[in-house]
Amino acid sequence: MHLATTRLKLQPLSAAELTLYIQEDRQLEQQLQLLPGSRQVTERVKKKITETILPAVTTAGDRFVFHTIWIVIEKATKTIVADLYCKGEPGANGEVEIGYATYPEYRGRGLMTEAVAGLVRWAFAQKNIKAVFAATDPGNTASQKLLQRNHFRISHQTTDDICWRLERKDLVSIRKATEEDALLLSAIATTSFIESHGHSGPAADIQAYVAEKYNPAVLQQELQDPKNIYYLLYYQDQPAGYSKIIFNAPYPESPDQHISKLERLYLLKEFYSLQLGTVLFDFNVQLMKNNRQAGAWLYVWKENKRAVQFYRQAGFVITGNHDFKISETHSNPNHRMLLRFP
Repeated sequence: MHLATTRLKLQPLSAAELTLYIQEDRQLEQQLQLLPGSRQVTERVKKKITETILPAVTTAGDRFVFHTIWIVIEKATKTIVADLYCKGEPGANGEVEIGYATYPEYRGRGLMTEAVAGLVRWAFAQKNIKAVFAATDPGNTASQKLLQRNHFRISHQTTDDICWRLERKDLVSIRKATEEDALLLSAIATTSFIESHGHSGPAADIQAYVAEKYNPAVLQQELQDPKNIYYLLYYQDQPAGYSKIIFNAPYPESPDQHISKLERLYLLKEFYSLQLGTVLFDFNVQLMKNNRQAGAWLYVWKENKRAVQFYRQAGFVITGNHDFKISETHSNPNHRMLLRFP
């Protein structure tokens, strides 16, 4: 197992690899086909690994990742540049504590900021983790700035430490899309549609569909029309998805005129595991309620089992069918689903 960021690879060490880690002959680097760097292991760290970390890793099974050291490898140089670690499994409150250290010659390049961001993203993909905790020395301003760049907030302070906490919601932001976002929206819409529906028809039909519906010029026109309400979702300051709703847009058989069409709600595939779809959906529901809408309806491809289940769990019921036209020769069967607000 390993995690990848733009410049780095984060790899949790197995019990056997931890044994090599504390050796002074660079056996770990040899086994992992890495180049020797400046990694040094103090006697204090060796003692900690031997007496505490290694026994915990040995007995933890698949959960060893919460007890071991994660080495941080710079891809370009194939060199270990830093260490990360979790200080045990999440507690009853769903909080996990992390620690980190960058080797001296690699400091000042933002490598640990990137590594912590990668570990945090992995952590929030685990269902039982609700928050990530870290502690810094009051005089270690570099470490404090690193956590701030990763959106950690000070939770409290002790005699020895400043304690920082991060929840998933601290990494999420949603903003209304404007005409200037047409290019960005086009990229997200095209990619997310292909990732979720790319196998629903012939490749040529899918490509023609996204070229027609999601090109920047078309989306810019839609963004100019006030009835089309687009929002962009960001995670760790990266675009992660988008939504489109239309107020007062009932389907033909609807008895209520004050109902919204949830026309699009998409995430990029790399963000699927982070429960961001629920965040964006809840945001849109609240927006509809604030605008005195009685409910929401949508179309969803019948074979998109993940999406159908998501909407069922949110309270939607199937009220009809719809042929979603991809091309002149191909349509996808859709459910029409309805959610009435209490």
